[in-house]
Amino acid sequence: MPASSHRDVFALPHDGGYLVYAPLAGRVLRVNAASVRQLKTYLASGDATAVDPELVKRLGGLRWLDSPVAPVPLPADRHYHPTAVTLFLTSACNLRGT
Repeated sequence: MPASSHRDVFALPHDGGYLVYAPLAGRVLRVNAASVRQLKTYLASGDATAVDPELVKRLGGLRWLDSPVAPVPLPADRHYHPTAVTLFLTSACNLRGT
């Protein structure tokens, strides 16, 4: 699912359906493929009629998908000077070579 103009929204296949993940809105939803298609159309066009009214009701509206989130600016004098790093290594990592 492409990102809307204001926030990142992702559709990830999961257990026969999809998880719609909108990190900036703080939402994770489990939906079917038809719902993903409707949300994708909405995000691309901005046409709320592309989404079934029952789905809109179940999602608590669509405003959370396209309401801009104001970024929190960092102070201009803030400098990043790490003094330590922690690595959590595991042999179960999917990036491990076989």
